[in-house]
Amino acid sequence: GSDIRGEDDVLALQSLPSFNETLGPAESELLLTYLTAPYLRVPLLLGFFMDRARLSLLREPQLQAVLDAALFEPGPWLSAEDAVRGPPKTVPGPDRKHLGTPAGFLY
Repeated sequence: GSDIRGEDDVLALQSLPSFNETLGPAESELLLTYLTAPYLRVPLLLGFFMDRARLSLLREPQLQAVLDAALFEPGPWLSAEDAVRGPPKTVPGPDRKHLGTPAGFLY
């Protein structure tokens, strides 16, 4: 497969995965594009599959695995020590620790 790091990489793909012919090219492109958005990935995917016409797509094990991986990806963790420290004093912050949560992306 191709290494996809962003939306431009999705748009440049010669062939899109069909997930065992469950998705058409437009839906596949949309799904892959959603997967490239780190902090918006979960709500975008839930919105994608919440549509009545797409809910049945989750019968496909590959799509179940994609959703499962996105939902339970650990994401950036915020330690108790970093939580006490509070938000950064400058913008941009000196590091990305302040973007973490106690439960990763699920918080």
